[in-house]
Amino acid sequence: MSAHAERPPQHPATRYLAAVAAVAAALLLRMLLEPITGRGAHFVLAFAAVLVVSLFIGTGPGLLTLALSLPLTAYLSIHAGTPVSQAVFQALLYGVDGLIILYVASIVTKRRQALDYANRELRRLTQEAAQSEAHAREIIELSPDAFFLADLEARFTDVNQAACEMLGYTREELLGKAIFDIIPATDAERVREARNQLLVPGAISKGEWTLNRKDGTEVPVDLSANILSDGRWQAFVRDITDRRNVEEALHRAVADRNDVLRIVAHDLRNPLSIIAMEAHILEAPGLITVPRDVPASQVILRSVRRMNQLIQDLLDVELVEAGELKVGRERLSAAVVAREAVDSQATIAADSRIAIQLEIEPEVRDVWGDHKRLLQVFENLIGNGIKFTQPGGRITVRAASEDHVVRFSVADTGCGIEPESLRHVFDRFWQASTHARHLGAGLGLPVAKGIVEAHGGRMWVESEPGRGSTFSFTIPASDTTR
Repeated sequence: MSAHAERPPQHPATRYLAAVAAVAAALLLRMLLEPITGRGAHFVLAFAAVLVVSLFIGTGPGLLTLALSLPLTAYLSIHAGTPVSQAVFQALLYGVDGLIILYVASIVTKRRQALDYANRELRRLTQEAAQSEAHAREIIELSPDAFFLADLEARFTDVNQAACEMLGYTREELLGKAIFDIIPATDAERVREARNQLLVPGAISKGEWTLNRKDGTEVPVDLSANILSDGRWQAFVRDITDRRNVEEALHRAVADRNDVLRIVAHDLRNPLSIIAMEAHILEAPGLITVPRDVPASQVILRSVRRMNQLIQDLLDVELVEAGELKVGRERLSAAVVAREAVDSQATIAADSRIAIQLEIEPEVRDVWGDHKRLLQVFENLIGNGIKFTQPGGRITVRAASEDHVVRFSVADTGCGIEPESLRHVFDRFWQASTHARHLGAGLGLPVAKGIVEAHGGRMWVESEPGRGSTFSFTIPASDTTR
């Protein structure tokens, strides 16, 4: 900042009085120095006065200085003995030189004023740029989106707090890292292609990418980037994990809907077809003769029960997933419930030529549970055992006390479950792989597991391919033994 730029404005009268004072000072100083310098060079100090006043006060006061000093100096020169012609000639030279000084001083003053103005404008623009940068920085820091700025070598030179939080790095750790350090290696070529596309003036690249966090996990992002005029990259990045989750949830919902439609179309159509066929036989008993061991009424009732069970499973699985499945609480004999479950499935097991047996631990404790719901659990587990066990096989139902619970289990000697399929056993609509027949809607096990958990127990499965499966579950025991 120059001293001239900050010079306070002066009143015009003060400036011209300063010119008069400069002339008087020059003449006085000339008189004081005369004993030392002699009487020669009368106009030297007058030149100095004109120069100083012109440069530091202004051209107008400088002209006044010249006009006042010219006759006074000439007079003093003649009074000191200088011939008139010589004094006049010196005065003319002094006048010409003084005008040159004034001209040069005016040019210098204008250039100085222009420079002062340019400096003021530069300071103003610098301040505005600093304010704009601070404002932009504040907006960037407040933005929920991550901001990255990279140099010509694709190394980060600036990031905001959102970028640090997104990737799990500190600001110091991110600065200096390359773009290629935070993307999967498979995306490196895609980055180079994007840069080539951005080299077109005004081009903006938008798209979905994957970034690597510090802990090694990946985050899906929506990225908008461009290249600045100086070749640097800048990008705004938004975490779209939540959006991806919503999209995946929507896809799952559509898939589940399609599964429901498929199940309903397949599993309800079969019993309906059987009912329609049996009803047709009943309407025309003389026209259609079918040898059979089971009356038509029982076939129809069995199909109706199958349809009702499917509808109930659909309703129950929705309650389970919503956490709204309710169970009653009453004291029940674990031995009686297990025996009742076996008795209810004994006929079906016999028809399939499968032995079913019951093993009850002596003095097994009572449980707190919902009688109807517990029988539903056993029906699903024993029914599955019958489906996957070949004729001549065996199903064993057990009940034993363990700590504060009673552990029930249903073991079969069927085909077992492959290890990679075990984690899907309790998924709704999942069905074991089989080429023999359609084995149900895949709702029984998730419903059974939901019922057990609603009681405060848990359910799990152990299986070995070719040697059968054992489904176990626990129910809270009562405070006394029987």
